[in-house]
Amino acid sequence: MGNLYWSKGGSLQQLCSSSSGMQEGGYELRPTDYIIATGELQPLIYEEAVNRTAQKHLYEKLTENDSLTQDSVMENFVMESAPLALGEISELEAQQGSIWELSQSESYIFAGYREGILHYTDSIAFVDSMMRISPSGDISYLLAQKQEYIQALQSFIAINDSSIQQVLQQKNAERLDIKDGFNAMVLNKQYEQNEQAVNQIFLETVAQGVYSFDSIQSSILQLISGQCPISGGRAVYGARVLLSITNPLATYNDKAICNQQGVPYRIKNNTSEGKANLFKVYPNPADKTLKISCNKSMEGETLFRISNTLGMRVSEISLENGGAAIEVSTLPEGAYFGEVLLDNQVVYSQIILIVHH
Repeated sequence: MGNLYWSKGGSLQQLCSSSSGMQEGGYELRPTDYIIATGELQPLIYEEAVNRTAQKHLYEKLTENDSLTQDSVMENFVMESAPLALGEISELEAQQGSIWELSQSESYIFAGYREGILHYTDSIAFVDSMMRISPSGDISYLLAQKQEYIQALQSFIAINDSSIQQVLQQKNAERLDIKDGFNAMVLNKQYEQNEQAVNQIFLETVAQGVYSFDSIQSSILQLISGQCPISGGRAVYGARVLLSITNPLATYNDKAICNQQGVPYRIKNNTSEGKANLFKVYPNPADKTLKISCNKSMEGETLFRISNTLGMRVSEISLENGGAAIEVSTLPEGAYFGEVLLDNQVVYSQIILIVHH
């Protein structure tokens, strides 16, 4: 039988994302989402690419969950972002993620083919066993039955393989359409060009079951992977994930890379100076452990929560005796939101980078 086409990998974002899945509570709007949606994030972070990453994650979060756009602020953000490069790239990546997914009807059809193949395979094995234990004599009726089952099995295999090829052709046409969509985009920002290039390479290789790169593709990926992610955007991590297929031992010292490229390797938070002095979250960027301290006793239940840029909680810890330490070594590299909650109200928030050395 032909290769099962659904074994090919969905999207670059799925390839890069954590395997932990949706956290308890699912998607929800957070105070930081409103900061991003209203453009107030701009003066708070050093690099435009980091702002763009936050905006892109918020756009994806909202378009994947229509109920969140019932909020007028979020609805306006989606409407304003859709015709821009941010929206266009996000839409193409969403299409890219669903290329190799089976529709419900396709799933039913292929399940039926598999059941037929298994049924006639078992039937042939049963006839063979009957022939072995049958008393000596005429077994022509068993041979005829076996031949009938073989013909039925071959028919199911042929129909299954033909259907697979038809779906493969359809999905490949969709892949080429998405690739053409990326090719047609004229982008001026470096981080947008990075996204364009990494997605194009993904569609030319992994998306169609090719797990190697030619010299040009390798050069482009190496160029992007060597950029500071604060200025190069999240496509830097995408390039590194793709390169890890052929070089899984590669490591990157982002602090050195960013400093060499003249990009400040610290990010500001969105809290007033007074609150900034009250709480301290360090080191930032973090590798294995993130520490939180408070120089004032808090009355009430105080928690420190880390959420990804889609608003899903990835870790949470109670702040007792003026501080705590939280393990982050298992979190994928990237930008996260850290928040201190007092009686379930956010009193401090900070953008955190996770970078593993």
